[in-house]
Amino acid sequence: MSLSIYTLDLRAPFMYSRNVMDDPFIQPIYYEEQIACFSLDKEACKAIEPDINQFLGPILFTGIQTNEIQEVEHCSIPKGLYLFAQLREFPNKELFTAMALEVQKEGLWRGLSMEPIVFMRVLKEDDGLVTQVFRPISSNTHK
Repeated sequence: MSLSIYTLDLRAPFMYSRNVMDDPFIQPIYYEEQIACFSLDKEACKAIEPDINQFLGPILFTGIQTNEIQEVEHCSIPKGLYLFAQLREFPNKELFTAMALEVQKEGLWRGLSMEPIVFMRVLKEDDGLVTQVFRPISSNTHK
């Protein structure tokens, strides 16, 4: 996998309507855009070679982008600094986990302090799907 990893200064949040998905990797994509936020184990999110099977923790929330006004709880990818990467691939757990691990390795190599969460954003683009990783960089960016 050839993955370019960037520092992204997100100036406005991506807002979504909260959705209940047990597994965002097997739920069909019916929306133009959706997200999932995973917690990460506090020790694994500081390791260069964490256990790949234990890396992604529980899903904190999932959301979909809708154009309709709905009275539902909202969720977001907040504005702030992120390590970011994307691939033009259908999301699956193995691919996303590998992407998230590469982003973590890059952050650790740069000496960044990262939050123990990771966002997966999936969107339709040019008749295909794009899977993106957003890993928040802490306000205290250096160890």
